[in-house]
Amino acid sequence: MKNKRRPARFRAEDNGQDLPLDYMMRVLNDPDQPTERRDRLAVAAAPYFHARLTAITTPKATFEMSTEEIEQLLYRELEYARRQGNLKLVRELEGSLHGARSPRLAVDNHRPNGKNPE
Repeated sequence: MKNKRRPARFRAEDNGQDLPLDYMMRVLNDPDQPTERRDRLAVAAAPYFHARLTAITTPKATFEMSTEEIEQLLYRELEYARRQGNLKLVRELEGSLHGARSPRLAVDNHRPNGKNPE
């Protein structure tokens, strides 16, 4: 008994059957078939051979990004660098993220001369 988990393509070939795409390609490549039929089959078969360009995501260029988007990108890069163990890149990204602007404090705890105000 054959393995039922075997891909359909191999099972069909074992039984001497064509898969639908194989049939379409055979008709497409047959010069005796009418051009209209071959054209319709070409349109039907195209998605199986060529990816749509809209399915491919393209990242924005940095000049198209907002400040928040750039910051999110840097944080993703930082996490990736940490997972990869790239300490040099981690230091550079941390410097870019934390050195770019000083942190905003909710309360100013600066005390001149280290003395507590009374």
